[in-house]
Amino acid sequence: MTQLSSGLLETVSLLLGWGYVTAWSVSFYPQLILNWRRQSVAGLSADFVWLNVAGFACYTLFTVGSLLLEHGGGSDGDGAVRFNDAVFAGHAFLVSSATAFQLWFYGSRRDRLQQLSRRTPTATTRLSRPARITLTTIGLLLSTSAILLPTKTTLNLAASVKVFVSLVKYTPQLLLNFQKKSTVGWSIGNILLDATGGVLSFAQVAADSIIRGD
Repeated sequence: MTQLSSGLLETVSLLLGWGYVTAWSVSFYPQLILNWRRQSVAGLSADFVWLNVAGFACYTLFTVGSLLLEHGGGSDGDGAVRFNDAVFAGHAFLVSSATAFQLWFYGSRRDRLQQLSRRTPTATTRLSRPARITLTTIGLLLSTSAILLPTKTTLNLAASVKVFVSLVKYTPQLLLNFQKKSTVGWSIGNILLDATGGVLSFAQVAADSIIRGD
């Protein structure tokens, strides 16, 4: 590969990286804004919200930890994690945590009003048993790994957990939508921007692989 081609690909990779950061970062706000406008989280799955928080906590741990290993003089960094990855991860964790706060705030208020009206409170802020088991298992795995295993192993485990969470986190929301026969309370903008970010992210990985000659 010529120096010109390599430089061009590096520029493309950089643009793709910040492109997916932008798309994925913005993807959190439609749901956040929708909840605020409705002053309600009815139609939003608590399992989805908290799995999202856990997933991005793991991704933040992986990206920030990997960068610290690489730039702190450690020999375990492999250069696969970029600064924009850590920026996205930290932002995603903060905004998903804000959505979790909305879930608690609006959900608790709704339950109190239903109690006053003598109606059965909803389980808006309540996690299902599978979600509780999943989140507890994630916490135990990472805690045990941090104590007993090398730092790089723990970071890789955190990355694997993030991949797992990404694969399953939409399932509770899809089930809730199916049960209600409605998507009211769920922002489609989240899905569209999430998919856009995914395409750009895979494109960056492909560009980086070509640059490295993989």
